[in-house]
Amino acid sequence: MARKRVSRTRTKSYTRTKEYIDGTTIRREQVVIPVPKPEPKIKTSPERQKSLEFQRRLAEERKKAKPYTIQQKVMVAVAIGIVIIGSIFYLLSESLVANHMNELKKMQQQYNQLVIDNDALESNILSSIDLQQIYDIAVGELGMVYPGKEQIRTYEKVDGDYVRQYDKIPTE
Repeated sequence: MARKRVSRTRTKSYTRTKEYIDGTTIRREQVVIPVPKPEPKIKTSPERQKSLEFQRRLAEERKKAKPYTIQQKVMVAVAIGIVIIGSIFYLLSESLVANHMNELKKMQQQYNQLVIDNDALESNILSSIDLQQIYDIAVGELGMVYPGKEQIRTYEKVDGDYVRQYDKIPTE
């Protein structure tokens, strides 16, 4: 009777068994690939099981997902381009606004300085005017006199706060 010789080799994923039969016949190699044993199930909490189930479903959905078409890729590229261009215009407008605000501040400082200078000049002019000298020249040299009471007419104007020179003066 033939004798049976068994040799085993081990690889990473499974163990391969080769069986040889000794005898008068030609030896044939018979490869037996054992089915990998399923990993023993570890008892997990229901939350962990739900999480694992969700991850498994998510992986399956990713495998089933269709790749983006050219049209979708172009649409995404156009949308990104529009966002980038919009951002550039926004930054430019913000820069312009900041520049205008700086110019406005400078102009306000110039205006304030001009107001101070104008007030100082007006004060100098008013202090240099001698009202008594003006009165003496008007009365003595030009023959002017103050108006009498019969020459002054007062009236109330209801329409506005000022009087126009060419409007008709109402008579009493």
